[in-house]
Parts: sequence; C-alpha cells; structure tokens
Amino acid sequence: MTPFKCTLNDDCLIMVNVVPKAGDPTSCTITVDLPEIKMDSGGLSTFVSHLIRWQLDDDSQDANFRFANTPDGVILKDPNSDPNNKQFFKKDRTNKGREYLWRDKNSDTKEYAYSINVFQKNSNPLRSCHLDPKIYNN
Repeated sequence: MTPFKCTLNDDCLIMVNVVPKAGDPTSCTITVDLPEIKMDSGGLSTFVSHLIRWQLDDDSQDANFRFANTPDGVILKDPNSDPNNKQFFKKDRTNKGREYLWRDKNSDTKEYAYSINVFQKNSNPLRSCHLDPKIYNN
C-alpha cells in the first residue's frame, strides 16, 4: 500500500468510522480512510511540521462513539519510539471527543505505528475498540 501524502500547509485529516460488532455488546470495528500517511516536507531541506487530525464521521458520532480521553485517544504503539514527546506533541481530544489532534514535528525519517482508541458513550456494558495504522515521517 502506498501511504497518503500529507502536504505542506494542509492539515492531515483522517476520517474515522466506528461500527458496533454484531453479537458482541463490548466491542466494535474501526476503519480509517487513510490507514497509512506520509508527512511531506515539500522537498525543503528543513523538516516541516504537520497537524494530524482524526475525526469521527457523522455515523460514528450519531452512534455516540468518542475518542478516549487525552492522552489515550491516539497513542504510539511503542511509547519508547518518541521519548519525551519530541516528535509528536500538542496531543488533544477536542470537539467533545469527536476529534483528536497531534502536531507532528516531522524532523526524522522514521515509521511510527499508533493506536486509535474509542468508546461508545452511555453503553452498558462499555463498548470500546482500537485500530493500529501507521505514520511515516519524511
């Protein structure tokens, strides 16, 4: 799969869809429109930071799915891959849990696996799920 390029001066918007798993009241399935993204520095010799924005689609919002609270809504699978949040920072759950933001400094050329974590408000028992896509810095 060829990663989607997030270009200069643009937010990198990733739409997130969440569907309850039939027959299992505690789990769900997440899909994203951009499972792999590559940060583009536009050929500049210096790296350019990007805003990465994950947004739940309308159907997921209507079904009361929300991102987990900061800092758990979107996390690196290996927390040691970015010690002290030097590469990814300003991580925040916004819009009442319908969006999650990261700022990517994009100052290296590494690949980062991350997890998206969501839950369904007012579900009993609690319904939650996660997905593990990738970010490629340039």
